[in-house]
Amino acid sequence: MSVTLGGAPEFVLWDDRKKTVVPLDNILFFEHPDGDVGQDGCPRIGEFRFPPVMRPEEVAPLIKERMKILFDKLDKKFSPNHFQVRGGTWFLSEEGMSYPLGGHIHFGHPAFLQTTPYNMYNINKAVLYRLLQGLDKYLAIPFAAVENPKSARMRRGCGYGISGIHGVWKKQDWGIEYKTLFSWIQSPMLTNAAFGLAWLISNEVLNLDNNNWDCPKT
Repeated sequence: MSVTLGGAPEFVLWDDRKKTVVPLDNILFFEHPDGDVGQDGCPRIGEFRFPPVMRPEEVAPLIKERMKILFDKLDKKFSPNHFQVRGGTWFLSEEGMSYPLGGHIHFGHPAFLQTTPYNMYNINKAVLYRLLQGLDKYLAIPFAAVENPKSARMRRGCGYGISGIHGVWKKQDWGIEYKTLFSWIQSPMLTNAAFGLAWLISNEVLNLDNNNWDCPKT
């Protein structure tokens, strides 16, 4: 059984004519809280959501579909020609407002969870350690190498990115949410790179029996 992959990449909607970030409250007012396009707290930061997939190449088309959903909503209210979806690390608008943007990736597999009377967090700690170790080394660090250094420092200052022993993560009912990367929606190539590495690393975790990502076999 392979690991399922999901995600919730964040974005801002930029009005290139008015040179401002567009609040998404009114646009997404009737959107279901668990819909394909939504918000996660900040009225000016949206996120694209998609169901779990088995193959990394399935993700980029799903993001494209959700961008179309967003622009269909815009088309009903505005002339959307001057609107742009912006991802990346940290968006600084010309009006001085700044927005840290994350590219959260979801990992689902029974091996990541463990139910015992003594494990209140319902996490298989040994497998979790191997997963985070692999993601930090072989996903987060390569992505950090292509991230704008100044923006990356600002984003880490808000609690996102590699900090301390591991990258930022959160336990969910279905598995693990890895919240370390910047928003990878700038291009299908970047999306494919993020999920190709995520798929390879997370499935390799299930085959590791020595907790060691540095051994020659790995």
